[in-house]
Amino acid sequence: MKLPTILTQTFILVVSLVASAWASTPQLPVNQFIGMPDTLMVNMQEADCRICHGENPPPGMPVGHILLVERHHNLDSSTIPEGTAAPNGEPGKVYTCFSCHDTNYGGQGPPVWVNRNCVSCHSGPSPHHTTTQAQGGDCQSCHGSLVENGLLAENREVRNGAPVPTWLPSYPPSLITPWPSRKPNSGAQGEGNCTYCHAPSLAKATGLGAGYEVDPVSGIKVYNMADTHHIPGLVHADNCVWCHLNDGATTGLPSAGSIRTCQNCHSIASLHNIQYDNQNPDTPNILPGRMDAGFGHIGSSNDCNGCHGFLSHQAIAPLAGPLVPYLDGASANVVTAGSETELVLHGTNFTNQYAPVAGLAGVEYLSDVILVDAHGAIFELDPSAISATRISVILPDHLPAGNYLLRVRKLDKLSNPEPLVVRPRVAIHVAEITRTGTIRVRGTGFGSQPPDNLGLGLGVEIDQVSAQILSWQDDLIQVAFQEAQPGQTLVVLSTFLASAQLSDSSADSVADEGPGRGRRGTTKRSSDKKGR
Repeated sequence: MKLPTILTQTFILVVSLVASAWASTPQLPVNQFIGMPDTLMVNMQEADCRICHGENPPPGMPVGHILLVERHHNLDSSTIPEGTAAPNGEPGKVYTCFSCHDTNYGGQGPPVWVNRNCVSCHSGPSPHHTTTQAQGGDCQSCHGSLVENGLLAENREVRNGAPVPTWLPSYPPSLITPWPSRKPNSGAQGEGNCTYCHAPSLAKATGLGAGYEVDPVSGIKVYNMADTHHIPGLVHADNCVWCHLNDGATTGLPSAGSIRTCQNCHSIASLHNIQYDNQNPDTPNILPGRMDAGFGHIGSSNDCNGCHGFLSHQAIAPLAGPLVPYLDGASANVVTAGSETELVLHGTNFTNQYAPVAGLAGVEYLSDVILVDAHGAIFELDPSAISATRISVILPDHLPAGNYLLRVRKLDKLSNPEPLVVRPRVAIHVAEITRTGTIRVRGTGFGSQPPDNLGLGLGVEIDQVSAQILSWQDDLIQVAFQEAQPGQTLVVLSTFLASAQLSDSSADSVADEGPGRGRRGTTKRSSDKKGR
């Protein structure tokens, strides 16, 4: 079977119509604006990647070219993890320029190969699903609490000799238990199955390679669940049981117990907290069974019917309350360490009320913000202002430089992650000519010494002439330069760039001026916690 390839023109519609009107009725395909759409991003070429990872990413896609350069260069001198995509990276060692960039010793072309083709390093059917996290079943690392991490050992227990998620219902499936598809007593439109909403059409609801339909509201190519779960590269011999019952059956068709494997990732607590108040998006008040249909799992009796195959007029959805927040973007994704910075986050369901009983005030749920660093340490940030669609938060001046994942957290519900790069503050505090004639440069954030034998123009220059490097540390560089004079301009050229005027004594600090030639509130830290 030939796997589908993304079409640039169609995918632009996917990410540029987020603000478009939602469908008013729950017809196939379902509304595609909460979480990841029911589509495919596979077998991509560089042009496909550049739709989001390019110079001008669409709204809600904060992964433009500049962010990627900063994010990659910020890895310099950090430990290389297992599963790295760096072509020359060795896990356990530290990143250098040459972990990603090959040198050209043949004498033809530039001395260092700068390859901007994403798929040269990030390969596979879907690079997003070949990561260590995805292959290990850590779905929340990208999707947040729209899914559960029931595949991880920390969330499983043994029942009847088999490991299952701790939240898996202990009672057997009943007539109103949803099926993934093909439920024998389902309604004429597929009521009682997940495919009632999550399919391109009734005709294409099941089967691998059934094709897609274009959602008329968003322009998204919608595929069925068989394709969205099999094709992105998650299928290998060890993980068929993630989704399929290990009961010896060879048909692969759903049965009454099939939903229990679905609940590895899609629990009652996650499904019943995926909802959108289309009438009051700025002040969402969730009224189970009393809202418009087609905007989540619990808003309308028709939504209940779609999953369970019966019409419910009850006002209570079990385990519902704090809706899963969703992040669309941030006002900045690259900041500099050492200064307080205000970030404004945009999205949905940052706050919500839940009112299961008509006529009575509901419970209000509020969110905070967390940052998770590369080691899993969590930094908790209290918003300075919050609404359902907007959060203002202050990044403190003592936040260490590094790459972070930013999330909105509402009780135990986490949003999808937003990348945040805190680049080091590169500053020259003093650049002085010593009595011996050498030049001493004191400062911060100089990083490691760049290679000086490849003709890259990196190192230290004085009035645009290279100086001889005698020693290089993160906070101290010593160079030799013939006939250096006070007032000349000294420039440090490494990962980032900084400059200052030479003097015979201490000079004022001069902060970094942006990427070099070659590259680019109150917090509570709970380092014993792990980001999900």
